[in-house]
Amino acid sequence: FHPFRDHLLFWKAADCTKKMSRDEKIAIIGSGLIGRSWAMLFASVGYKVCIYDILSEQIDSALKEILVQLKKLEESGLLRGKISAVEQHKLITGCTDFKECVAGAKHVQECVPESIELKRKVFEQLDAVADDKMVLCSSTSTMPASSFTEHLTHRAQCIVAHPTNPPFYCPLTELVPSPWTYPHVTKNTREILEEIGQSVVLLNKEKFGFALNRLQWGMMSEIWRLVQTNPPYYAPLVEVVPAPWTNGVVISNTKSLLEEIGQTPVVLKKEVLGFVLNRIQYALLNECWRLVQDGTISVEDVDKVMSDGLGMRYAFMGPLETAYLNADGWKSYSERYADTIFNVAQDFGPTPRMEGETLEIVHNDLASRIPLDKLNERRAWRDARLAGLAKLKKEMNEK
Repeated sequence: FHPFRDHLLFWKAADCTKKMSRDEKIAIIGSGLIGRSWAMLFASVGYKVCIYDILSEQIDSALKEILVQLKKLEESGLLRGKISAVEQHKLITGCTDFKECVAGAKHVQECVPESIELKRKVFEQLDAVADDKMVLCSSTSTMPASSFTEHLTHRAQCIVAHPTNPPFYCPLTELVPSPWTYPHVTKNTREILEEIGQSVVLLNKEKFGFALNRLQWGMMSEIWRLVQTNPPYYAPLVEVVPAPWTNGVVISNTKSLLEEIGQTPVVLKKEVLGFVLNRIQYALLNECWRLVQDGTISVEDVDKVMSDGLGMRYAFMGPLETAYLNADGWKSYSERYADTIFNVAQDFGPTPRMEGETLEIVHNDLASRIPLDKLNERRAWRDARLAGLAKLKKEMNEK
């Protein structure tokens, strides 16, 4: 059992029901990593895709890299869709003419850098050339559509679809309509995202940072507080927590014994209430609770944010390394996101008590899908997948 491989095989099986040639166009604004990923996803089910960038050399580079990635996926058996890598690549073109790129598109996916000024400029350009049926979709990771579409003529056609990075392997996409987004735009966008194999969660209202980043940054904030007073020496499974007077030899011998029996111990440099694993876990649970409590997202969807989004990455690396890879190192990540993370963290609100109306909502939702008399069956299901994941990690580590 390979959970990630089998998930991709499910996508491929689902693709068999789709018509692979179509005369429908998708426009991608921006040729960076996210823009290239979206292009590959849309082409996998037969859409004609046009990528826009201001520099022709950026487009040429993107098209070459897309072909390399598609061929690698094909060789590894992970290519989505029924048609070959070369055939999918032929569906993807590029141009430096904004109007030409967008003309005739049923769906436009904006993928420019995370700048509110740039988002406003791009959506003003889209507003000027859009017809009344075109969906104008942003890939922004934090900014609600209402913050850059309010004064547009076609603002009701604007919506956010925030993918998890890298989108081809982490299927979760957050769908975030603005207060004025047409219901049919939300519905149609969800359908097209599911068609290309994404796992879609719907936010019922706008929330700065959405759900995925609020959960991720809640964990990272607690990790950062711990790292400020302890070296970043964390790994899963067993926490070794010495008292202030514990002999250093005892710590060393305990760690060695745990490693001997196959555990992965982590050593805390000082005592802290809750240790490390539970402090990070509780930071995550608290924000999940707040998001359900204020009606931002459903119980089922907030769990998907982890299982189909953050969890896909965290199964192999921690939040700090994930952020390191999502930019050009941590200094680059800090320059791009530190202020945003701080501002989102300030919006978390007080620590919730897990009781009352929200407790009823959470319990009843889960009980409707996993009745209490079926808990042992679900635990066996969980344990089988954990065993499969452990086997996969062992195989990957041996390569």
